[in-house]
Amino acid sequence: MGNTFTYACSVYGVQLSTAERRTLIQVARGKHPADLVFRNGRIVNVFTNEIYEADVAVWKGYIAGVGPQGAYNGERVIDLEGQYLVPGLIEAHTHVEDALLVPGEFARALAPHGTTTCISDPHEIANVSGMVGMRWMLEAAKGIPLRLMFTLPSCVPASPFENAGASLKAEDYSEIAGEPRIASVGEVMNYPGVLEGDKVLLDMIELGKPGKFAQRGLAVDGHSPELCGLDLCGYVAAGVEADHEAVSAQEALEKVRLGMWLWIREGSTRNLDDLLPVVLEHLPERSGFVADDRTPGDLLRDGDLDHIIRLAVKKGLDPIQAIKMCSLHPATYFGFRDRGAIAPGYLADLLVVPDLHDFRPRQVYVGGELIAENGVALFEAPALPANWEETVGKTVQLRDFSVERLRLSGSSGKAHVIGLVKDQIVTEDLLLDVTARDGVLPSEPERDLLKIAVVERYGRGRVGVGLLHGLGLKSGAIASSVAHDAHNIVVVGCNDEDMALAVREIERLQGGLVIVDNGQVVDSLPLPVAGIMSPLPVEEVAEKLEQLDRKVAEMGVGISHPFGFLSFLALSVVPKLKITDLGLLDVDAWEIISIQ
Repeated sequence: MGNTFTYACSVYGVQLSTAERRTLIQVARGKHPADLVFRNGRIVNVFTNEIYEADVAVWKGYIAGVGPQGAYNGERVIDLEGQYLVPGLIEAHTHVEDALLVPGEFARALAPHGTTTCISDPHEIANVSGMVGMRWMLEAAKGIPLRLMFTLPSCVPASPFENAGASLKAEDYSEIAGEPRIASVGEVMNYPGVLEGDKVLLDMIELGKPGKFAQRGLAVDGHSPELCGLDLCGYVAAGVEADHEAVSAQEALEKVRLGMWLWIREGSTRNLDDLLPVVLEHLPERSGFVADDRTPGDLLRDGDLDHIIRLAVKKGLDPIQAIKMCSLHPATYFGFRDRGAIAPGYLADLLVVPDLHDFRPRQVYVGGELIAENGVALFEAPALPANWEETVGKTVQLRDFSVERLRLSGSSGKAHVIGLVKDQIVTEDLLLDVTARDGVLPSEPERDLLKIAVVERYGRGRVGVGLLHGLGLKSGAIASSVAHDAHNIVVVGCNDEDMALAVREIERLQGGLVIVDNGQVVDSLPLPVAGIMSPLPVEEVAEKLEQLDRKVAEMGVGISHPFGFLSFLALSVVPKLKITDLGLLDVDAWEIISIQ
């Protein structure tokens, strides 16, 4: 623990001088000793889809050469004894903040599972703290022995139907767009705005063009669940290149046919079963896996991309193809010419794997340095930037909030109700019978009909209230300051008093997850970093979150990861019915609607 790493802290490796490049050539030719030689390994070649025995020489953090056994000598020699040598995995889309972790602890969770490059969209902290939050994330990622990179969030806020802590436009990124840690334009979630030609969104997409801000150009990530037909053509024509939100095989195939990159998500919400048939039948080169939005417990227990590889292989995908979808394919998408394969001149980001059909990295190397072994990270997270409390702390500022703000006026009859869909972030628009009491619509937990509210937390004083079906809560209330993407406070409960207490407890904690029952705070997980992250070690965060999940289950909730589902009920760009601080949103109609 506490190792320092010469090469791994740079996302593009050390820049070799001309003299060093000459030495690298001689190492490749076997005429100069390598720093490290992997001997007696079976190389997984993602260019030719084959496996063969070879030795690999590493010098200055780069692969110098791949040659026959005994071709290379080095200062260190590792005998792989027939194990597989695999290129490091590339996570094409995730969010550090959604694991409730700061960057260093997130890296500790990923490293043992073979993810050596990770692209995180920091639109969560950007919605809370704007460019201050963006710069803080870049600073907090320094010194991590894993190539943690970021996108330029394109939708801050996600839509005009919610109030966030910041609003960003393309010109706001001029100072950071060319930084090495910036990999792409972040997911363009407001697809209705794109289709209407919104200038702010089109300017964001323009950031991807070479020379705009980043000379190399940037990929443009998408986010368009259930978008199809001519509207999908319009979205692609705007310049959006990838999507990780396809729900059905037909939707996925249509997007690939139109030239989009298909990222199949298997995070704590799941799409692999529905979308893998597209890969099995068509083997699209423009496809890959992403582990978007995994809980810290799932990361520690099951893993990241390695978990998806195991599942996909078990379901019939060839192991080499599964590895390509997590290495060469994302490297190609992002324009990385230095990783994603085992070849001369590539970064020495390598995995030692005993069994490709039960893909579990035994050793993980970044830049030729061992950063994880036998499921354990060999480094500690760097200290947070010293001023984090002044820059990204103390972000919960309620105004004019009281229990009365949670009252929902209405009459007996039909009402629009948000319906949960198991294991998905899309919801249903249910028209259910409701019963009013003195002109107010209460929660009816006996019918699994609960009050849900979003309380704006940036000092504007707005509260949106609606109804929810499918959670199963029998008593009390649960609340979270993690509420995509504006990260206002979302609260669900069986009575207004417990809901109000939960909101006030989040204010006291300056962010967190809270359980209240019978007028008492039952338990909580404080998230004081921007109201969405904990500074605690990943193991402690995972244990605490799962403790909260168990307590919520005892209160009647039957779905997995209830706080994760709660957070997505406020996401204003995912169909069909969502709740924001402005009220009940019909995403398909793209308008705020009344309950009745």
